[in-house]
This record gives sequence, structure tokens and C-alpha cells, in this order.
Amino acid sequence: MPTKRNRVFYCDDQQEFIDNFVASHSKEFEIHTSLDISSVKSEVQKLIDEGKAPDIILLDLFHPKAGPDFEERKRLAKQKLEELSDKIREIRPFIDDAWRPEGVDALLELRTISKLDHVPILFYTQRGLVFLSEKKLVEIYDNDSDWMLKDSEASSPITERARINQMVSRYHANNRRTFTLMKGFGIFFASAVFTTVVNAFFQGPATGLRDWMSGLFG
Repeated sequence: MPTKRNRVFYCDDQQEFIDNFVASHSKEFEIHTSLDISSVKSEVQKLIDEGKAPDIILLDLFHPKAGPDFEERKRLAKQKLEELSDKIREIRPFIDDAWRPEGVDALLELRTISKLDHVPILFYTQRGLVFLSEKKLVEIYDNDSDWMLKDSEASSPITERARINQMVSRYHANNRRTFTLMKGFGIFFASAVFTTVVNAFFQGPATGLRDWMSGLFG
């Protein structure tokens, strides 16, 4: 029986990114895509109605601002992004020379503590994720970690509190679901054991006691 592939819904306004994603991941995932961020809700609902609910949804963050000069604005934005990429490549050796991502090592050590299996661990960083190697990023994802931006220009204490509360609430909700499942399994297991013991008693070799009890209550 073939292994079920996780179903991904991905929305991006640029076809080239959708094409690249599909080409890279279509063997691993069942992928559904959209170019229109305004229709995402209806498209996902349609998949749900068809019995194809996504396992994960990927959304491009920035989408075009309509206007007659959009192509020129897009050209300038892409130019600046290329300049930023060049700058990151220029800066990375200096970052590597001054710091090393020991937070990832600490993450791996913390995940060896059983009571911390699913406790949220966030990397609170300025722009550190931009400079991490692919190997380090994979270690972060494999060990169930996330991030929070340490940048007063991009976030505030309100944003940080919302992020922390979000992750803690998710952790407690998962714990409650796990406890409910374990409790249900415990009741089922205890009932099954009790039934087995009773059946064994009445069908087993203790015929004298069994006959006595049958006579008592018969």
C-alpha cells in the first residue's frame, strides 16, 4: 500500500516560485497551488469539501499593490532585493568569524530531556536565521524549534508577548489532547483487562467456586 503523501496548499503571486516548489517537492507531497491570495479561503474550503483538506498551508507574505506603475515598482523592488542578497553574501564571512550558532547546540541538548519533548523552544534572534547554513536550519526544523524576531523596528513587546502566548497555548492544547487520549486508552485498557480476567475466571479451572457462585446467584 503506497504511503500517504502530505497535502500542501501553496499560494504565491509569482508563477516562477510555484513552478520551482512543485518541481522540487511534487514527488514528496501532494501539492495544490493558487496565484490569488484573495481566493485562498474559498479554494481551501473547496479542497476540504472534496475530502482533500491540506495538511499544511504555505502563504507568500507580500503580494502586489495594484496600480498603473506596478511593473516599475516591482523592478525596483527586485533590484533592491538582489542588492540585499549580495550584501548578505558579503556579510556572512564576518558573521561566521565573530559568532557561531551555539544556540542550535543548546537546542539539541535540551531535546534530550524527556520532559522538554514538546516544550516550545524559540530562537530569539535579530537576523541570525538569514546567516545559518542549510545543515543548521535542518537541525532546527528536525528538533521542533521556531523563532521570534529580536528587532525593535520590526516588532514590539506586544508582538513578542503575542508570539510567546501563541506558542505556549499551542503546547498546552497539545498536552490536553494527549492527556485525553491517554486517559481514554487507560479506561479502555482497564476495561479490557477486567473483562479478560472475569472471562478467564468463569471459563477456567476454578469450576468448584464457579459452580458455587452460579448456584448462589442462580
